[in-house]
Amino acid sequence: MNPAKKSLSTLFLFLAFLLCSSIDIIAPNQSLKDGDVLVSGGQRYTLGFFSPGNSTCRYMGIRYHKVLERAVVWVENKDNPVNGTSGVLAIDNQGNLLLYENNRSIVPVWSSNVSASSMTDCLAQLLDTGNLILVQRDSKRVLWQSFDHATNTLLLNMKLLGWARKSV
Repeated sequence: MNPAKKSLSTLFLFLAFLLCSSIDIIAPNQSLKDGDVLVSGGQRYTLGFFSPGNSTCRYMGIRYHKVLERAVVWVENKDNPVNGTSGVLAIDNQGNLLLYENNRSIVPVWSSNVSASSMTDCLAQLLDTGNLILVQRDSKRVLWQSFDHATNTLLLNMKLLGWARKSV
């Protein structure tokens, strides 16, 4: 194969990998803006903003990824929607996962209400189970997880009324 064709083939494969691979993590100094989505590694779930029906209210939620109706399985800010498309999900300086309106306004719309020693020690990840976790990088300790805060849909291993099923 001539070098030009080989380079073109390599570039094509690299671009295909980038387009097909999913981004399932929010790292420090990154954010998830309205219109962006996290997709779990196995592409089962997505995390992003949505509006139910004809509403202009925006919610941050986890939905099935490859299901036609993309049913919502968890909602972060169910009691406090964002108006318009200005919502941003990010990790603050204390390692807390926060949802802001109007590009990081002073008061967050939603908070995970936990913190780590610093933001550089944490990342948020959408797992293939549908669980959104805030985890410390080095220790892998889970600081917060959406499965502890069920909304109207129960997924496997999600807590029901504060009780978790123990694995055998």
